[in-house]
Amino acid sequence: MNRILVPVDNGEASKNAVRYAARLASDLEKDIILINAYQVPISYTEVPLVTVSLDQIEEVSKELLEKYKKEIQSLSSNACKVYTESVYGDIEYEIKKTIEKTNPYIIVIGTAGRSGLGNFFLGSTSIKIIKETKTPVLVVPPTLEYKKFDNIGLTTDFQDVIENTSTRLINDFIRKFGAKLSVIHVDYERYHFTANTPMETMHLDNLLTEMNPTYHYIENKDTIDGIIDCITKNQIDLLVVYPKKHTWFEQIFERSITRQIIHTSIQPVLCLRN
Repeated sequence: MNRILVPVDNGEASKNAVRYAARLASDLEKDIILINAYQVPISYTEVPLVTVSLDQIEEVSKELLEKYKKEIQSLSSNACKVYTESVYGDIEYEIKKTIEKTNPYIIVIGTAGRSGLGNFFLGSTSIKIIKETKTPVLVVPPTLEYKKFDNIGLTTDFQDVIENTSTRLINDFIRKFGAKLSVIHVDYERYHFTANTPMETMHLDNLLTEMNPTYHYIENKDTIDGIIDCITKNQIDLLVVYPKKHTWFEQIFERSITRQIIHTSIQPVLCLRN
């Protein structure tokens, strides 16, 4: 678990994710694995024709990875080793194979911006990675520059806390960066309060006790608005979420398309599974 996995292509989101991962890896004293999966593009006319050869596509992939490798080494002052994997096949399948083979510390993926809206969305590959792997995934917004984490925000709904809350990586970040932890719970007129809530609150407090968290209980009808407001007021620079089911996951990421989380930039989001 000494490596950061970064899936890449030639898009702007990947370029920014590579720069972000380089600086993060340097601070965490981790190495980086870059993976690029390629396929042969097909031109569909009356008869499908391969427009370029497999060897040409492979060469382009290797050149891209070498370019990123040199940039990472420059940004990290050669502090971290960079491994590259140019593979032919489906990107989702190849990423799963790499995860199984290398057991990465964390996966860093970039989000693609939508021109004119000042926001972001996740592609289908990124969503599947987050949903299907237990490896922590750090989602880096477009154009966001890396900075050390000073205040980490952890979202909770106080449901099945023990089963769903992973704390290892949060602990690592707090120790490494000297960050503080802010726990965020959004409700409205105790709508989500149940008979189990007091016990679940106690469970979470026990899990986090060594991190000395500050709790923020936000009264807001809209969960997203409440989280955004708390992030802004408390200058939280990393948001931790625990995706549980598609509807809630979709709410967190898709509804964020219509707004920016903090002023003119969106903070990185760390997706954890227990």
